[in-house]
Amino acid sequence: MHEEDFPECALISSLSLKSEAWKERDFGAALKNPQALLLKASYEGKATGYLVSYFALDEAELNSIAVSVDFRRKGIGKALMAVFYKMLKEQNIKSIYLEVREGNSSAISFYKGEGFESFSKRPRFYDDPIEDAVLMRKSI
Repeated sequence: MHEEDFPECALISSLSLKSEAWKERDFGAALKNPQALLLKASYEGKATGYLVSYFALDEAELNSIAVSVDFRRKGIGKALMAVFYKMLKEQNIKSIYLEVREGNSSAISFYKGEGFESFSKRPRFYDDPIEDAVLMRKSI
């Protein structure tokens, strides 16, 4: 991902994640961080999805992943995750963690399909609306 991708990725985020949406400035801050990984999927020059992760030592946190509404269920999320896993292995990362809204059943199903397992909850973690977070992890 590059700075010129921020507007498209921020739009995908706002349409997908609503109150947890990433803004252009959030992508900018991540891009400046040497312990961040930003990926963008594109089709015919247009962003179709993105992934943002931070890592330290041998752990990574998947902070945000979203696919444009018009391109969902076409394998873009899985493709982003495949590149993500490859890059993490090159960094000697052993575990990936994430949190997801308890009511986001499609995301939870996606993550379970990717081999993530639930291990805890954070009560009332999300706002607008207030909702628990499901904590998930995967060893790679």
